[in-house]
Amino acid sequence: NNVEIRHGVILNVSNDGSLEIGDEVFINDYCCLNSQERITIEKGVQLGQGIRIYDHDHDYKREDFKYYFKRSEVTIGEKAWIGSNTVILMGSVIGKRSIIGAGTVVKGIIQPYNVLYTKCPISYKKIGQKEEE
Repeated sequence: NNVEIRHGVILNVSNDGSLEIGDEVFINDYCCLNSQERITIEKGVQLGQGIRIYDHDHDYKREDFKYYFKRSEVTIGEKAWIGSNTVILMGSVIGKRSIIGAGTVVKGIIQPYNVLYTKCPISYKKIGQKEEE
């Protein structure tokens, strides 16, 4: 009930996977959810633009890894807020009311009521500036 899915969203369920979306979930433009195992999005979750969620990955240890996958469920807890361009990888659990900052890669368990974000150092150089020798 009351699920809103915006433009360009891809919901890809294959190989006996499943996708469960709770009530009052918002999925913004251009998100891509790929399930071969199970993805659960609980009530009231907000997904920003361009989010990617995968419950599987290629089994790179096999010679023919293109056709073989490792699988592990993904769960996003009630009223969690996921920032734009976040990638959520297999086996991840995001706890109730947690906030994931834009552009973060999530792998693992995020406890309820936590904030996770990627902090990158900023490096820049003025155009025309000479390199120090």
